[in-house]
Amino acid sequence: MPRDPEPARRKLLDAALLLFARDGIEAVSLREIRLAAGQRNAAATQYHFGTKEGLVRALVQDVLPPLVAHRRELLRGATVDDVFAVARVIVAPLTALAVGEARDRAVVRFLAELVDDVNRSWAGLTELFGDTAAAASTAMLRAALPQLPAEVMNERLVVGITGVVHACAFYARGVDTGRTRDPDLFRENLVDMFVGALTAPVSAPVSAAAREA
Repeated sequence: MPRDPEPARRKLLDAALLLFARDGIEAVSLREIRLAAGQRNAAATQYHFGTKEGLVRALVQDVLPPLVAHRRELLRGATVDDVFAVARVIVAPLTALAVGEARDRAVVRFLAELVDDVNRSWAGLTELFGDTAAAASTAMLRAALPQLPAEVMNERLVVGITGVVHACAFYARGVDTGRTRDPDLFRENLVDMFVGALTAPVSAPVSAAAREA
């Protein structure tokens, strides 16, 4: 009977998550992942994932479903006339990872590593992550804040979401090293800051084309 490949694949994914979260994606080799997963076959990682990018993509698909499910649950209760509720759809699932168990904290640190990768564009990240319900959330935020020119809103969403991911990774790192803070205060303060970034006055001149972009 052929050996079931799933246990080895699972061990490789788990090892990759912990190493990527701790050391960064670029700093970790496929060999290190294989050894951490206890796999003696030198070609084990390539057999299951092909390349390092293949492993990263498989790991993204493995870790995102709980975050997406949480986001969709919050989205059902959000309305366009409550910008804080819509912002919470984006922020709360990430803070839940940051304050969660060790694996959850590793997930948010891994996501921050991806966001920090200068070789990945925002469009590339969107393609990599797939449908995380973020598009529905940001569409509601655009509708809730129609006074913002499109180019300004786009910039604020990218910077704001990136900042939330970084803040959650920083919080998770603190928990990993024994530093704890009030998780509810952390979550609600981050929602407030995200909304504040979106709703700040626009002081720079904006062209008509940028308003409609």
